[in-house]
Order: sequence, then C-alpha cells, then structure tokens
Amino acid sequence: GGVVRVTVKAARDGDRDGYRLAVADDGPGIPDGVRARIFEPFFTTRREGTGLGLAIARRLVRDVGGSIVLESEEGRGTCVSVHLNAGEGPDDIHGERSVTAGGESL
Repeated sequence: GGVVRVTVKAARDGDRDGYRLAVADDGPGIPDGVRARIFEPFFTTRREGTGLGLAIARRLVRDVGGSIVLESEEGRGTCVSVHLNAGEGPDDIHGERSVTAGGESL
C-alpha cells in the first residue's frame, strides 16, 4: 500500500478564479504509452471495466468550463488535478435536469 493525498484549494486557471481538486499517489506511475491514451473512450489496461471512467470525467469537467490534467512519472507516482471555475452567484444556477440511463432516472 502506498499513500494517496487528496487536496482541495482555491486556485486560478488563466483569468478565472476557481477550485483545484488533486488526487496524488506515490505509486509506480503510469507508463508513457498508457498515459498518452488514458482519456480515450474504451481504453483500459484491465480485464474488466469499460475504459469510460476518465473519458467521461474529462467530458464532464470540460462541459462546465474546467480542466483535468494527469501528471505521472514512472517510479514516482501520479497526480490527477481537476480545476473548476467558481460561480458568479445564483445566476449561474440553471436549474436541475433529470437524466435517464438504463431506464432509471438519475
């Protein structure tokens, strides 16, 4: 077992104030060939799973104007950072939407 660190802090991305969520570990890191494809839909290195998790996460973060960055060095660990812009106030809230997936409302 290694160490996983989760941090959240106020941060700037360009000219926008926001928040940065970072998840970092001290594991073996991610090989270059995997790192280059890690956000591709359906790419996986595992026997089970769909390879959609990080692709969906990146899409959701970008859809709200944020960014997601993966930094990894073999033998030194990995850090995934998500930057989300701070809202301007109540006018940023556009209401709720329901999503139907597999016959269930989410």
